[in-house]
Amino acid sequence: MSTARSAVNTGVAAATLLIVVTLCWWWIVGTARDMYGPMTGSAAWMMTKRWDGPHVALLFAMWSAMMVSMMLPSAVSAIVGYGLARPGTPAAPVAPMCVFVAAYVLVWMLFSLAAMLA
Repeated sequence: MSTARSAVNTGVAAATLLIVVTLCWWWIVGTARDMYGPMTGSAAWMMTKRWDGPHVALLFAMWSAMMVSMMLPSAVSAIVGYGLARPGTPAAPVAPMCVFVAAYVLVWMLFSLAAMLA
């Protein structure tokens, strides 16, 4: 695989990471803004007295989105560097980078789960 093609694939992967992080920040900022008001918008689900399955799932989603929005940007240079150093095979050029990101996010998701349960 050529270096130029590897760089393009790495750039596409980095752009995808940026989009994911931006969407997570969009949700977190919207929820945080609602917390300083009547909490009738996107943060209303937090005002429940009964924490059932859907509320716990939303809490985990919130912790996960916060984790992705804060931890993934700090790892982008390592992810891109890994993608350029290990371009993969021609059939799966971004597979090593996807595995790297999945492992990184999984570790932080487990932390999010522990934080949510605490």
